[in-house]
Amino acid sequence: MKHFLLFIATILSVLSYGQTNSKHTYVKDYYRKDGTHVEGHYRTEKNNTNSDNFSTKGNTNPYTGQPGYIPSDNNTPTYSAPSYQNYNSTQTYTTTNSSYNNPNKYEGTTNSLGQKVITYSDGQEVFGLCKLNCDIIYNEKLTYYWYSSYSGIQKTTGSSGGTLLDGEYKLFNAKGNLIIKAHYNKGLEHGEYINWNEDGKIKEKLHYTNGNCDYIKLTNDQGYIVEWIGSLFQKGSVKKVYTSSGILDSKSEFFEPFKSHVTEYYPSGKTRLTYTSGMSDFVYGTYTDYYESGKIKFQGFFNDNAFEVGEWKWYNEDGTIKYSHKFRYSEDKYSNGQIKEKGSFVFYDDKWLQSGRWYYYDESGGQTDTREFEFGKEVTQDK
Repeated sequence: MKHFLLFIATILSVLSYGQTNSKHTYVKDYYRKDGTHVEGHYRTEKNNTNSDNFSTKGNTNPYTGQPGYIPSDNNTPTYSAPSYQNYNSTQTYTTTNSSYNNPNKYEGTTNSLGQKVITYSDGQEVFGLCKLNCDIIYNEKLTYYWYSSYSGIQKTTGSSGGTLLDGEYKLFNAKGNLIIKAHYNKGLEHGEYINWNEDGKIKEKLHYTNGNCDYIKLTNDQGYIVEWIGSLFQKGSVKKVYTSSGILDSKSEFFEPFKSHVTEYYPSGKTRLTYTSGMSDFVYGTYTDYYESGKIKFQGFFNDNAFEVGEWKWYNEDGTIKYSHKFRYSEDKYSNGQIKEKGSFVFYDDKWLQSGRWYYYDESGGQTDTREFEFGKEVTQDK
């Protein structure tokens, strides 16, 4: 890294995902005709190949960490991947501009405030360096930012290779406009961080306390405003998602690490959905969908594996039962105890039929396939 590269580290980093298509589409959760719930998820946009799909061998889904399992068709994709892609809150956010790369030197100058000033062909960064009591005991779990005239600003975990950043940091573009402002305390991110677009609008706003992020507000690629209050994914933290017009879309309240009670809202502010969410946004426990009037539209229960179980009921808006389906979870195992396949059945037409997504594994526990079913008939999955 030959210039300032500021990482806003969340608890869950985006895992390496091979040569996947950089264009992603969000598919909102929905219910099939048989009543099975299909969770909201991201998929790659369709093109002329499956080689860049999340589910293709050699790739990894950056949202779930699930490795691919489908053989590649080896066709060459017809897209051009951008250098940077947002992946909502389950990502490592990187704020950089590749045009700041590879300056000839990093000695820079010192301004009247004692700050280091490094000027590039298309921008300038100004930052403070630690001068007093800089011989610290490093925390092996925290990330420290430091500077040297040879390498510029770098970051390392649990150590440093130069002079620690301390005080204010500013990054200006070629027009002299401020695009990043941050603060450091002996190498640790501490205080407010703001990132502006080229047009002067705030893109991201965060807050750190001695290297730990306890507030985030940003706009994701889908135009939603995401706000985190408290330590990400930890007990007591709250995640709020707003539409581009500022209307509250959902709220997640974490009662345990990575487990939250979620409420989704109608534009009017009335409750639309309530459920409990775990790792990788898996839903478990009671799931309730409401009419805007506040009456229950349908309700059911997910087991700890996020499969529908028990009786699910659908209601008319006057509260009378419209229809219901019974579900049961099933799994088959190899002789060595490893799961061979798992999924849900729905009771329909006096028989149990495969329903929703089924997962298939080899004898070592590696996933080999997934299939979608609706009333016992296999249906085409989203790419």
